Amino acid sequence: MRTIVICLLLAVAVLACNQAPGENGAADGARSGVLQYIGPAVNEAPETEWKTRPNAGQNILSKSLTQAFYLYEKEPYGRPVDKAYGNYVDPIGYDKFHYEGDTVRVGLIGCLSGPVSDYSGNMLKGAQLAMDEFNADGGYFGMPFEIITRDDQAKMGISGHKMVELIFDEEVLGILGSMSSDTTHVGIRIALKAEVPQMTSISTDPTITQIIIPWAFRILADDWSQGRAMAKLVFEDFGFTKIAILERNNRYGRMGSQEIARVAQRLGHPVEVKLKYESQKDFSAQLRIVKEYQPEAVVIWGMYANASMIVKQAHDMGIHAQFFGADGLVSEKFIELAGENAEGVIVTFPFNDTRETPETRNFIENYTRKYGRVPDSFSAHGYDAMLTMGQAILSAGEKFGKKKGLNRTRIRDELSRTKNLPGATGLINFDHTGNDSRVVEFAIIQNGKFEYLNQKRLEEAKKELGQVTKPNP
Repeated sequence: MRTIVICLLLAVAVLACNQAPGENGAADGARSGVLQYIGPAVNEAPETEWKTRPNAGQNILSKSLTQAFYLYEKEPYGRPVDKAYGNYVDPIGYDKFHYEGDTVRVGLIGCLSGPVSDYSGNMLKGAQLAMDEFNADGGYFGMPFEIITRDDQAKMGISGHKMVELIFDEEVLGILGSMSSDTTHVGIRIALKAEVPQMTSISTDPTITQIIIPWAFRILADDWSQGRAMAKLVFEDFGFTKIAILERNNRYGRMGSQEIARVAQRLGHPVEVKLKYESQKDFSAQLRIVKEYQPEAVVIWGMYANASMIVKQAHDMGIHAQFFGADGLVSEKFIELAGENAEGVIVTFPFNDTRETPETRNFIENYTRKYGRVPDSFSAHGYDAMLTMGQAILSAGEKFGKKKGLNRTRIRDELSRTKNLPGATGLINFDHTGNDSRVVEFAIIQNGKFEYLNQKRLEEAKKELGQVTKPNP
């Protein structure tokens, strides 16, 4: 036995000596990960299934920035969602659900009470407006649509019970929501088990659709798309190289900010100050580190309540930097709470209310007339969610008849086939994961309002900073 062990050790040593450095060693190890550095100095593509592609949320990228982005070319978790359900299991699913009811019931679940209820509350207002328009046009073959709501308080332990109530007690045909990505993850797994389509218009966690649950859909740009678009704006359009990131210590805070940090690393501008924060009132500990670092820009990835206090305290401490934020800041409450400190903050802008399309203009006009206030992004995406769900229900009825069309599986199939549906937020298209890939746009806060960040406003913002765009590396 001792002789055998010695022989094996000698064989390993010989193989190690014959192997050229970097041939299969450190170089391959460095390339084995999915998110390794790929920049101008690298001469060959990594030996993986990944290929360099422009960010799905942007049309034009510089050569160096394009090299920082990867999209998986194949379907990593099975068949794509845009197949008929019979591609997943036996087509018995088309017949085992029989709908009974005098109204066409659609569920809506979200945080309808508490400090962040504005998000779900506005989503509900938008969905109700779309429902009213369907009913004004005759509903579903004379049957009116009805929205059944449940408040999950943005808590995972509550969300599951409320989903069960909607699916089994109310027997809804589809579900809109939830708000929190955590509760949406709970919901889509129950939706998978119970075989009912669920569509979120707020949750931005990329993995909600990346796991390819055939019943899960999203109408909104996810955090990775937003993070990549933010990186392009910060590093390419503004030319900043020294930034600090403040992220909420939860999944939402991590997903977008980590994508910015990844792109920064690949472009040779590693983020040296990336700090977490809780739901708190005093951010001086984090901001002292930021002030000492003296960044050109500060990115906040979180919700409006904390973010409003961060920008106020940052200005009070004399931090002079351009502030950027995620879509969690896109609320009138952020401007109200931050006051004059909100001026000049640039945020991802999922709903461009300056879009000159009949769908956008009519939505804004009808929403303002109904509720006495202009809609926000959450209202607009709630409207589009109900619009898309309602259209799928109508399409199922047109194909299979009034009674057979009221079938969750057929509605799921029609949702997966949604292509170029004009909505308040733009054209709605679901990709093979159930995600609505779209261009990520931005807004700048000026005179107490979110204004679309067009090229003119971008140049004005840079001029106000006294900044000359720095060349890309």
